[in-house]
Amino acid sequence: MRKGKNKAEEDLDNLKTYYKKLCFSIRTTRCSSSRSCSRKGFIRKPK
Repeated sequence: MRKGKNKAEEDLDNLKTYYKKLCFSIRTTRCSSSRSCSRKGFIRKPK
């Protein structure tokens, strides 16, 4: 039983990581051509 629970927790962690990356990707894609988004700080400019 414990092995199955560890696998479920690992899968949940993987999904959370994937979701965060997906949200960030969508946000940067949506704001990449918009000047207002870059002024608000959504896109980090390289130094």
